Amino acid sequence: MLKFNDISLRNKLILMQVFTSVVVFGIVFGVFIITDVNSYKQRKVDSMVSIAQVLATNSISSIQFQDPESATEMLQELQTVSPEIIHSEITNKEGQVFASYSKPETETFSIPQILHGKSYSFVGQQLFVSNPIKSNNEVIGRVYLEVTLTELQQIKQYKYELALILLLVALVFSFLIAVLVQGYLSARLLNLVNVVRKIRKTGEITKAVEDKGKDEIATLIQAFNKLMEEIRENQKKKDEFIGIASHELKTPLTSIKGYVEMLNMLEQDAQKKQFVKKALNNINKLERLVKDLLDVSKIQSGQLQLEMKEFNIDELLNETVNASQMVSETHRIVKRGNPVDEMIYGDRQRIEQVLLNLLSNAIKYSPGNPGNRKN
Repeated sequence: MLKFNDISLRNKLILMQVFTSVVVFGIVFGVFIITDVNSYKQRKVDSMVSIAQVLATNSISSIQFQDPESATEMLQELQTVSPEIIHSEITNKEGQVFASYSKPETETFSIPQILHGKSYSFVGQQLFVSNPIKSNNEVIGRVYLEVTLTELQQIKQYKYELALILLLVALVFSFLIAVLVQGYLSARLLNLVNVVRKIRKTGEITKAVEDKGKDEIATLIQAFNKLMEEIRENQKKKDEFIGIASHELKTPLTSIKGYVEMLNMLEQDAQKKQFVKKALNNINKLERLVKDLLDVSKIQSGQLQLEMKEFNIDELLNETVNASQMVSETHRIVKRGNPVDEMIYGDRQRIEQVLLNLLSNAIKYSPGNPGNRKN
């Protein structure tokens, strides 16, 4: 399953902008629909309350003269004025039905309990309106209306469809705008990422990354450029140090080599002469290492030229073990296994250097080394 962190920065910016736009447009359309529906309900309430007041005024004489036929006729004529009224009823002061009219194919009219004490009430998809009939400030009856809100359902359906269409249009435009905006943002970051990858791959520190912005990305790029400049300065200082140190090592090393060569010529004892030759070999190795240090360009590129040739691996192992044993006073190095007596092709000096480092670390971190004892 694809995680959000696995998505590219470009797609993250697009998703975030589109999601934000959808949420904002959804809230705006929701408020728009709710406001429009409430406005329609209020208009309908005002209209029906006005009709109920007119009916109450015109019903006074009918109740006083006990003429339910005229009251019923008035309620029937009401259908031509407001066909959404499906039930209408006039009661006397005792609450008994005086006159009523119901639209054909409608259910029996029942006054909801919630309407008592209120002038109107919404119950489901119906609006119930109540208005007192007064004569000389005396309540002599009431007018009740039941209004169906089918028009409201049509309005809601229309608003929902309109909101959906507008939301889809807004989604398309927000996506296009997000693509354009993220192109500017992600392109700058991707340029920085490509420069970092190039430095990691080649090791070559390039020139400063150019950027004309003044935002957080520009701050990041400026910090990166400053860091690269500090690295270049440190590398320059390192190269200068290596060059100076190499020359300083070369001078005394040449003198030591001269004295050891002279000692090699003067020494007649075979066993002592062998030790002198080993010392001379190590001096030659050290001299080659110093020579490599002098070649700064090879160090920067990470490529030192290898001297490939065939040599006996057993002889190299024996020399390495003997050389390590001579400098170790705390451990005894044991070589186990049968001699392979094989000639291999490689850089003898580099392989010997690796073996010496391996044995040196083994001696250093093995039990019994005084340097490993804790107080």
